[in-house]
Amino acid sequence: MISTSSQLFTQPGAVQTVRKLVLLANGLFLMLAGGLFLVFDLLSFYFGAGPLGTMLTGVLYTIGMVEAHGLALIIGLLLLRAGRVEPQPLWHLVGAGVHLLLGGANLLFWQLFIELDVVPMEILVTGIHGFLFAAQLVCFLRIRTGNRTA
Repeated sequence: MISTSSQLFTQPGAVQTVRKLVLLANGLFLMLAGGLFLVFDLLSFYFGAGPLGTMLTGVLYTIGMVEAHGLALIIGLLLLRAGRVEPQPLWHLVGAGVHLLLGGANLLFWQLFIELDVVPMEILVTGIHGFLFAAQLVCFLRIRTGNRTA
């Protein structure tokens, strides 16, 4: 029986299983959240609909949100693919980098979430970015330190 995370990474085949699960969870989150919020951004910009309503209607700076959410969707699809095959260590760095960028941007521009009145949702999303960043980094570091048992 596996009782700790350090034991989990020493069991035969467990490293590969954990790595795949982390990539799949990461890809699923990015694909669903990125895709959903991409639609919300466009609905708000063009029709004044969605969670942000008229706050983004006609606001050209919405391009940044559309780009970020669209890229999250694309990278999510790539991470899902990586999690379905024997993943290369590089994919964990890609996943960690994406969440460092997205979570870090959320923290740097937190005032926007206050002004849009979406702080509770962004606390959750930023926390997920932090968790997935850490999970991807742990997977990568375990591989780099020689724990490659598959």
